[in-house]
Order: sequence, then C-alpha cells, then structure tokens
Amino acid sequence: MKKHFVFLMLILFGCKSAENSGSELPVVFMKKTACMGACPDYDISIFSSGKVILNARKFLPLEGSFEARLPEARLDELLSLFVENRFMELESQYTSSRKDLPTTTVSFYNGGKKKTVVDYDGAPERLKAIEASIHNLIDSLSWSAVK
Repeated sequence: MKKHFVFLMLILFGCKSAENSGSELPVVFMKKTACMGACPDYDISIFSSGKVILNARKFLPLEGSFEARLPEARLDELLSLFVENRFMELESQYTSSRKDLPTTTVSFYNGGKKKTVVDYDGAPERLKAIEASIHNLIDSLSWSAVK
C-alpha cells in the first residue's frame, strides 16, 4: 500500500519538465531573506528523489552549499503537509507596511502546477507550519558540502 501511495505521490508531485530537457526540478523550494538583524538567509530545494540542496548564506550553523538525503517517509509527510494545509489555496502574497522583516518565499510543484507564496508579514498559521517544517530540515538532516 505504501508503495502505491509513493507512486501516486510521484505522479501528483512529479517534477520532470519537458521544457527543462529532463532536468529534475524541486517539488518544494523555500527561500528566506536577510534582515537588519540575525535573520537566517538561505534557500532550500527538495526533490521527489529525496535529494535536498541547501544554500546557506548567513545566520545558520552551516555556510555554503550542501546536499542531503530526505528519507522517503519524511518526504511523504512533507508533501502531505502541503496538501493538508491547502497550500494551493493560499494567497500569493502576505505583506504589511512594517519595515525590515525577512521574507520567506515557498514554491510547491503539484501535478504540473506551481504555486508560489511570498510571506513578508501576516501569513496564516497553516503557511507558518509548512515553513517551520521545511526550516527544521536544516537541523535534522546530515549535510555534505557540495564542491
């Protein structure tokens, strides 16, 4: 049953693009920008194969480019989180007039459709839960430096 679920997930969240000449695209991408303080500045790409790439710029335990492997069960949990929290129904942008907040941009590729949400301020908790789940991968995966 689990293999059927994974197969279905790969079909639904497939990341091959004909216009990209067969190159693998991430199913999840998140970018966090710096602020005037100590806000983490990085981007992370998660692929359907379980490959994860981290580009850590500032205010993280790591700095540079890294690669890790996300176990299949954790990838399934993460993708389910997007579906359960109705990511595709979120607004495209959450902003305010407040100054110097970091911006978090999350993209999700689902069944050939891409949704990107920009979170500067005022995003709902369901988006914050997705962002936190992705961010927590930084501390929980075993990273290898990319040369």
